[in-house]
Amino acid sequence: MEEVIKRNSRYDVNMTRTSDDSTTIVKMATQYLDLLKQNKVDEALDLLFEVNESSEMQSLSDSYKTVLKNNLKKFPVLSYSIDDYHLYSDNDVDVRYTYEFMTKPEGAPENLPTTMKGVLNPVRINGQWYLTISEFLKDPERDNIENSKYSSTEFEENENN
Repeated sequence: MEEVIKRNSRYDVNMTRTSDDSTTIVKMATQYLDLLKQNKVDEALDLLFEVNESSEMQSLSDSYKTVLKNNLKKFPVLSYSIDDYHLYSDNDVDVRYTYEFMTKPEGAPENLPTTMKGVLNPVRINGQWYLTISEFLKDPERDNIENSKYSSTEFEENENN
């Protein structure tokens, strides 16, 4: 029996990339993160989009915005850096960043975490770029990981695919 090897879509791409695409996605991510850094959370969230049931882009729903606002209250953006970006296809783009959410208190242990990593996922539809986020971040049940659709088993399966 011949073994069937599952193809990874990230290695099978037909996207035409230009320097304008790179400039655009970095500019979009920078605008979003700058607004968060200025504590203009509502304005920043207004830059985010999601795909609706008709496969069209729409602004984030109020419920998704609420989830993100709550997370940003706990972990505000004090400073950030864009680490890298990858354009795999029109609908598979990552802009990876690190942000500082608190200043380390004097006398705090050296290993006290003060930064987090994040990923924005710009999507190009009909030549227009839209800024989106991971579906995982929009799940209101994600903090209750045992009862959410994002169990550790699913993460392991997704990591291996």
